[in-house]
Amino acid sequence: MQNDHIENDIEIRSVEIPPKVIEDYHLEKGDELQLHLDGASITITFNKDIDKSDTIPLKNFLVPAFITTLLFFLYFLYIQKRYIPLIGDDSIAGFVLTLGMLSGMIGFTNLFIKAKKQNVPNSFRLISYRTFPTIVLAFGVILFMSLLLLFQFVGDVFLGVNFDIWTAAIINFVFVSLINYVMNLLANKISTRLVMNTLAITIIGGSLTAMATNKDLQWWQYNLSFLGTQEAISSWNFNITLIFSALLMIALIDFLFVNLSLKFEKTKKLGFLRLLLVLTALSLGGVGLFPHNDNVFFQYLHNRSALNLVYLILILIVSVRWLLPQISKHFIQLSYIICASLIVCIFLFQGVGYLSLTAFEILAFALAFAWLFVLFQEMERLVYDTGSSYTVKIK
Repeated sequence: MQNDHIENDIEIRSVEIPPKVIEDYHLEKGDELQLHLDGASITITFNKDIDKSDTIPLKNFLVPAFITTLLFFLYFLYIQKRYIPLIGDDSIAGFVLTLGMLSGMIGFTNLFIKAKKQNVPNSFRLISYRTFPTIVLAFGVILFMSLLLLFQFVGDVFLGVNFDIWTAAIINFVFVSLINYVMNLLANKISTRLVMNTLAITIIGGSLTAMATNKDLQWWQYNLSFLGTQEAISSWNFNITLIFSALLMIALIDFLFVNLSLKFEKTKKLGFLRLLLVLTALSLGGVGLFPHNDNVFFQYLHNRSALNLVYLILILIVSVRWLLPQISKHFIQLSYIICASLIVCIFLFQGVGYLSLTAFEILAFALAFAWLFVLFQEMERLVYDTGSSYTVKIK
């Protein structure tokens, strides 16, 4: 009786959700919202289709793993190899890093094509066919390098380890399943933030790898660009990093501006901003595509690309407040701080000679790309209204 009395005394109230939120998140009658209490705060979350988007069907990663493991088993039966090494020629690592990665990238591509054909309402619909190869290749390369380092580490710890064909097949199955699961997870979670993080990992990881492999030549006594010259060890690491980063930047720019065009009207200002960003990416790629070697023409293209990169960054910093709509004051202030820092670096390098060429290039490189990442975050904020808050009425 007491419980019934309490229920009858409770007045049913409702929450009024702003029309913009209903439109942006495609809320429909009957959809359930989750209300979370945390101390004095109340949070409402929307979990529509969460089971469909977050759950990866078993067949998506078990079927490719079964097929590649069958090929693995048949191959080693054919060459009559009873014991299979973890790394090296005809090894577990070799199969995982070839057929395993290939199956993962095929699965990722298959999800993309299905989403495009069926017009599935996820982030894939905002990725164009022209930039998709760069994105899938980026995820594939990062996963490939991670597995390569893992196999190398385990191979060094368990030097000369071998497995019988059944155990080796099981290990292959586990790793290929993991690869396909991760690629499916990335496909479900793809976003501008994920592409930005991939770009950051590519630039930082590639540069550090180039520095590490050239430590014996004391590259810092020359300049940062020395890492990409023919005198450096594994110069291709640095140059490929720049080229690949440029492709990722173009993909990210395309992704962001497709979203911006859906929210804002297409204007000449946005078109000019997109052109400047694409030219910046192309200049970055040109520094790696045309290494500074004995070829005079390549030297000219390399230097021209590097100079264009500096000029374009400065033009972007100065003009972005007029080109990008609804830009925040915080971002404008940060842009001017970075611009002033770049000018100070130029003065300390060319004016008084305090900074060495290496120090100047590293500082300028870090400041320029830090600003670019902040710019991409600002554009993401404009697209998705990240950090916005809404007032709701209790009725």
